[in-house]
Amino acid sequence: GAGASPYWIIAADLDGDTDQDLAVAGATSPGYLVILENNGDGTFAAQVAYLTNDYSVAVCAADLDGDGDADMAMANNYSNDISVLLNNGDATFAASVEYASGNSPKSVSAADLDGDGDQDLMAANCAVDNVAILMNNGDGTFAQAVTYATGDYPYTVIAADLDHDGDRDVAVTNYFSNTVSILLNNGDGTFATAVGYGAGYSPQSIVAADLDDDGDLDLATANRESSDVYILFNLTAPPSGVEEGETPERPVRFALSQNYPNPFNPETKIAFTVPKASAVKIEVFNLLGQRVRLLVDQYYPAGSYVTSWNGTDDAGSMAATGVYFYRFTAGDVTETKKMVLLK
Repeated sequence: GAGASPYWIIAADLDGDTDQDLAVAGATSPGYLVILENNGDGTFAAQVAYLTNDYSVAVCAADLDGDGDADMAMANNYSNDISVLLNNGDATFAASVEYASGNSPKSVSAADLDGDGDQDLMAANCAVDNVAILMNNGDGTFAQAVTYATGDYPYTVIAADLDHDGDRDVAVTNYFSNTVSILLNNGDGTFATAVGYGAGYSPQSIVAADLDDDGDLDLATANRESSDVYILFNLTAPPSGVEEGETPERPVRFALSQNYPNPFNPETKIAFTVPKASAVKIEVFNLLGQRVRLLVDQYYPAGSYVTSWNGTDDAGSMAATGVYFYRFTAGDVTETKKMVLLK
């Protein structure tokens, strides 16, 4: 079983054993989170339920407190808040803590929006036509929500780097205005005014992916009333990859961007800039300080570059789920950032 009125389901490794468990949001009063642990063979243990707040309609998994496991965030449509349940490391969860989000959150999503290495939260508030941004304090607690106007009846919110500047922008479907709102990140977790794009009749869910293989992220929406899928192709020119050499505009400083996506599975991208010709090294380390993977070790001309890590070590074996650090060394600059590998 999965409780009464199950509304939303996700899969994630909740107990650190590398298989995929299930988490279910229950739309009852009060709401609930149901956890079904994978026995390792595609069968599941008996459900364990946790109370949330009123009418939980969405759930997402992310490492919210930086300890390497997947915590839960729930959108509570009737109580106008987000429930956060921190993982004890074994797929059991602490009691929920609620954060006001605005009226009638319909969905919730997590991403590092301000580039500080932790996971912030976003909620689409369908009754007041806005999206709420809740910044992580770094320990799984959250600052007061800041809201940005969207279209009519925002439904599903996601984060993706849509303009190739290394930070995470926000895209949200608007059910009644038949649009997708794009809010570009200013680089610090604040956002520009939303721009709307037509997306068919009553778009509900949305996904970002490179659909035309041109190096940028496009959007696709599922439209309930028109019974179709709408594709919005990204017209922003993508940055050059590592193999393509120098970009037309020369950077003014050495810089390492936060990896995206983060957490990730199976692959993440790391962008960096080189203002002058330099030897560059990027290495991945575990929590013990042991090097796991050498990603980059070569000489680059001035330019902007992107490399990636697929979660394997130098021997080609898959690294364990958990927190890793990647270190960028170029010229006299060394920068280190945190990333989380989920399985």
